[in-house]
Amino acid sequence: MSRVMVILLCLWFLPVWGHHDEPGSFREFELREQLTELELNLAELLYQLTYVPVKVRPRIYQEIQDVRDKLSETITQLIEEDQQEHPQP
Repeated sequence: MSRVMVILLCLWFLPVWGHHDEPGSFREFELREQLTELELNLAELLYQLTYVPVKVRPRIYQEIQDVRDKLSETITQLIEEDQQEHPQP
């Protein structure tokens, strides 16, 4: 469990490390905020696996998959937003 928490903490601080001097768009801010919220939700779901009864686990697994899908979408949107703001020559 400690490996998972370290990875989640690294992901949680990713928006902070990625911050640069140029202000991003409000959309980028919203996406980074959403990313942080999803990462916290994932951490909570993973923690719930330590104490939930066996019959509830399938529901937790489904919720984890849903959060993973939303995380992937959010990251894709952040990359697209960044490419729009900083087009490559």
